Amino acid sequence: MRRTVFSFALVAAVFLVPLTPRLLQAQEVEIPVDMQVSLFSRILTFDRALAKPARQEFVIGILYQKNVRISSELAAELQHAADVQQVQSGGQGLRFVPLPIRDLGDVESAIKTPQLDAVYVTPLRLIDIRALSDATRRRGILSLTGVPEYVEKGIAVGLESAGNRAQIIVNLAAATAEGADFSAKLLNIARVVQR
Repeated sequence: MRRTVFSFALVAAVFLVPLTPRLLQAQEVEIPVDMQVSLFSRILTFDRALAKPARQEFVIGILYQKNVRISSELAAELQHAADVQQVQSGGQGLRFVPLPIRDLGDVESAIKTPQLDAVYVTPLRLIDIRALSDATRRRGILSLTGVPEYVEKGIAVGLESAGNRAQIIVNLAAATAEGADFSAKLLNIARVVQR
């Protein structure tokens, strides 16, 4: 109970941090990478399906395309930000695992990587996000993204800017289909999409 209250306070604190104007100019990802890492590390603690005693870290696969600059750069930035935050927090947080893909055909094999708690979907080109989300549902693996439009297309959890604040978005149907069980505390502060 005490850990849940602490985690909720941290999500609320990060949620209220204003975004810097420079980082709001990102093409498809609206929230700064370091803030995404911090938020997703807290969001995952609200998924009762992932709850484990003394959890030290969550492992997230990054689905990205090497030949798409924004995709490959974001993958590298996520890994770097997660490494920095783990050092600062004494080892707790997220560990990102790169999962390079070329097309939709690579997704199924990429997400079979053992011990993944979730996958993060970077901005992708020529890949049907709805079909990708079908794959995450079949595998029962939670999908995350920093591209708000992807949540409308079936990714379970995303982040967007609301004014100069970060807003959590949850596609409840997608999250449930992937096996997530988010607490009401998270859903109460998120924008919930019922598709």
